[in-house]
Amino acid sequence: MKRLLCLCLVGTLGLQWASPALLAAKEAAQNPAPAAESVPDIQLSPEDTEFGERSASAGKFVFKEIPRDLGLSMKESFWGWGGLAFGLGIGLTAGLHSVDDDLQNSFQPNALFGDTGNDIIGWTLSPYTIGGVSLITWIVAANTNHPKLAVTSRALTEALILSMGISTIAKFSFRRERPDGGNFGFPSGHATAAFTAAGVLTTFYGWKAGVPSYALASLVSISRVDSYKHFLSDVVMGAVLGTVIGVGTAKFHKKEHPNFFLTPQVSGKNVGLGFTYVY
Repeated sequence: MKRLLCLCLVGTLGLQWASPALLAAKEAAQNPAPAAESVPDIQLSPEDTEFGERSASAGKFVFKEIPRDLGLSMKESFWGWGGLAFGLGIGLTAGLHSVDDDLQNSFQPNALFGDTGNDIIGWTLSPYTIGGVSLITWIVAANTNHPKLAVTSRALTEALILSMGISTIAKFSFRRERPDGGNFGFPSGHATAAFTAAGVLTTFYGWKAGVPSYALASLVSISRVDSYKHFLSDVVMGAVLGTVIGVGTAKFHKKEHPNFFLTPQVSGKNVGLGFTYVY
């Protein structure tokens, strides 16, 4: 029974990771992009040129833009509604902190998924797995002419750099003991990474990808509590941090690289613009 459960879980996770690519392929088949056209004898303003350069880099594997992206993504994440949500999350976490011990002592370790189930969930949805899949997807999509998937995985990679960086700083700052006796429990890195991915996928692909993403993020969070790796407040703080940064970073990239792409074109004495719309 445990083996069957593990196989079902691995299959579900595989479908989840493939869902953005499948959705992108379906949308491309239903709405083929029109051929790019050149508009002759148009003088490009500096703003047009800058926008064209940013749009052209959307589907590329570009490391040099990451530092700038991180700063602007931070601003997008923690300004306005993102900052309010993060503040409410801190308040909720502080409230749950007082009941962590009572909740943890109310059940036995591995009561829900068993030791093997929790191990599989932990390995499959670890920050290293999510980050590795995101980076590989970015590289592959950037070299196979899939700009939307490339931008999505680029946003996820950068969001993970931010969320896991903040999570690591918090872990070493608070040094909270885990229920199983380990250290560096606050916040949960697994919950942070999983909810970061859910926030990015939901922003780019809507609830078709969002529902399974948040379901899996919730699953890994429950598993971390069930396995006595984290208290409830640890995973709640990770969920809040991951969601705020995931959504904020994805929103920044959607503004920076919208579906409409503008590319400068020069041919002889003519200067034109190439227009492409990605559905």
